[in-house]
Amino acid sequence: MKPITQEWVNKAEADFATAQREIQVTKTPNYDAVCFHAQQCIEKYLKACLHVIVKTLSGTLCKLVLTQECHHEYTRKDR
Repeated sequence: MKPITQEWVNKAEADFATAQREIQVTKTPNYDAVCFHAQQCIEKYLKACLHVIVKTLSGTLCKLVLTQECHHEYTRKDR
């Protein structure tokens, strides 16, 4: 795995760990933070996936386009 891809994976896993910690809080858990970090985790994993597929990410990508591109590349018949 390339270093930049590993960096995205590390960031995704950090967001996941934060969401897991917050959801286990028994006194006044912040569910908004859980949702935010879960969404960030998914977005960063998708960026890592897309980075592997197209080799580079430029600027801010629309989440819908990012998801569609990963799905398209993952399900290609000629892979």
